[in-house]
Amino acid sequence: MKMFRQTVATALLSVILFVFVLSAMGASFGGGIKAVHHGNATMTGTTSATGSGTWDKDKSVLEFTFSNSNAGAIAGDAGAVRGAITNDTTVTFTRGVGSGSIIVEWQVIESF
Repeated sequence: MKMFRQTVATALLSVILFVFVLSAMGASFGGGIKAVHHGNATMTGTTSATGSGTWDKDKSVLEFTFSNSNAGAIAGDAGAVRGAITNDTTVTFTRGVGSGSIIVEWQVIESF
């Protein structure tokens, strides 16, 4: 019975946290998500610009992940990728070195 109570308490806490996060997102996104634009890019140099759709730069956030397709070829901060929403149709990614290949998967989340 004690284990059941702990499981129920953990589940309830998870639901409360989930609702809190959704509420916070709604508040920061002015009432909701309007659109999600996504794409990918392969970086072989120090800069890569790409886009897929049109969004309002002032009401959007960029989320991205990247992976090194040449394991071990790029070390430390030199392989770190930085991303920015350049304008209403383009996202730009930069990194410290131009050797090796980096794959970037991104999404722009636009609010109302």
